Amino acid sequence: MGNPKDKTRPTVTTELRRNAEAHLQVNPSEGCLSDINDDTRRLVHELEVHQVELEMQNAELRHVRYELESALEKYTDLYEFAPIGFVTLDRNGVIDTLNLAGASLIGGVRSKLTDRHFGQFVAIKHRPVFSDFLDKVLACKIKESCEVELMSGGAQPTIVRIEGMATASGQEFRLALIDITKRLPTTSVSGLPYQADYTDEKFDGGKP
Repeated sequence: MGNPKDKTRPTVTTELRRNAEAHLQVNPSEGCLSDINDDTRRLVHELEVHQVELEMQNAELRHVRYELESALEKYTDLYEFAPIGFVTLDRNGVIDTLNLAGASLIGGVRSKLTDRHFGQFVAIKHRPVFSDFLDKVLACKIKESCEVELMSGGAQPTIVRIEGMATASGQEFRLALIDITKRLPTTSVSGLPYQADYTDEKFDGGKP
C-alpha cells in the first residue's frame, strides 16, 4: 500500500504551479520572446514558472516561520512565568531545565541549579519517598504524585506536591511542583514540628 501522504503531493504541486501560472499571466516577463523558437520559449516559460514557484514557497516558509516563532514565544512565556514550578530531570534525576517558579521553590539561582541532582534539595527524611516516586513514574509510564519537603533555606519548610510523568523514551522526567505549604499546619509532612535537616552530603538515591 502506498503512503497516504504521497497522494497529497501531486495536488499541492499542481496547485503551486497553477498559482505560478496565474501570477505570470498577471505579471508577464519583460523579456522579448518573439525571436526564439518554440522549444526555447517553452523552456524559458518553465524556468519562469519554477522561479515563481520558488518565490511562493519561500514566502510560505517565511510565514510559517513567523507563526512558529510567535507560538514559541507565547508558550515560552507561559512556561517561564507559570505560578507552578516546572522541572525536567534526566533519567538519573539530574536537573536539566526548570522555570522561574521551580527555581524559587528550590531556593537558588536557576543557572546554578541545573546539572545538580534534584534529590539534593529534598529533605533527608523524604528522599526515599522521592526516589520511590521516580521509580514508580519510570515503571508505570503514567502520572504519579508525592508530597515532600524541600530544603529551601527558609525559617519554615517548603512543602510541595510533585506530579510527574516520564517521557515516552524514558530518558526524562517532567515534573510539576505545587507549593502546598499554606494548606498545611506549621508542621512537616510527617506531622512533627519542623526542624531543618540540611546536609552537604551527596544525594545517594534516597538513602539518608
